[in-house]
Amino acid sequence: MMGILVILLMASMVVGIIFLSHTTSDSQATRKKYLEEMTRFLHGRLEPSEEYENAYKIIFKHRGIEFVYHDIRDDLMENRFYQKGHLSTKMPFNLLLNFVEMQRSSLMSSGHSTRGVTVPKKLQEFAIFSNNPTKANDLLSDPDILKVFLKYKNIDSRGHPVMSLELKGQIALLVFQSPGEDLRPNLLDLQYSPQSIESHLEDMVILMNKLEAIKDIG
Repeated sequence: MMGILVILLMASMVVGIIFLSHTTSDSQATRKKYLEEMTRFLHGRLEPSEEYENAYKIIFKHRGIEFVYHDIRDDLMENRFYQKGHLSTKMPFNLLLNFVEMQRSSLMSSGHSTRGVTVPKKLQEFAIFSNNPTKANDLLSDPDILKVFLKYKNIDSRGHPVMSLELKGQIALLVFQSPGEDLRPNLLDLQYSPQSIESHLEDMVILMNKLEAIKDIG
C-alpha cells in the first residue's frame, strides 16, 4: 500500500513539473507573438531593452510623435513572474504630475487644492503634486484632458485609487497593468489584441498636443 502511495506521489510531481514547464513556455510564446504582431501593426522596431532586465521595446512613430513601448517581465520565483507594459513619449517641456491617494477624511465635494494644483472633482480621490502648478491647472482644466485621465483612473481590490497615466518630468508614461490585476489599461488586452494599443495612442496624442499648446504659457 505504501509503495502505491509513493508511486502516485511521484507521478503527481512529474505531472506538476510538466504542467509548469508548459505554462512557462506558453507565456513566452504569447509574449513573443503579441510583440511581433504589435511591431508589424505599428511599423516599428523591436529590440531588447537596455533600461530594464528581461524586457523588450518597440520604437515607433504615431501621428509624427515618437513613442516607445516596453514589455517588462520580473521573474519573482521559478515559474512565477510579474509582467506589465509601459507606453511612453517625450514631452515638450519638464512637467511632473504625480497622483497620490487623498485621505478620505479630507475630501471636499467641490474639489481641493494640493500645493497650488486644483484637483478636479472627478479626481478627488487623489492629491496631485506638480513642479509647475500653473501648467498643471491649465492641463487639468481642459475637458478633453480630464476625460483622458479619467479613462485611466482605477480603484484597486483594497479600495485604493490608482492612476495608470502620469507625467514624469521629461516623459509621459502610461502603464499597462499586470494581467493578474483588475486595473486598466491591462496588458492582457494587448496580448489578446495588439491593435488595441491604437486607442491609447490617440489619448497620448491628445495629451501631447495640449502640452505643446501650453508650453510657452506662464
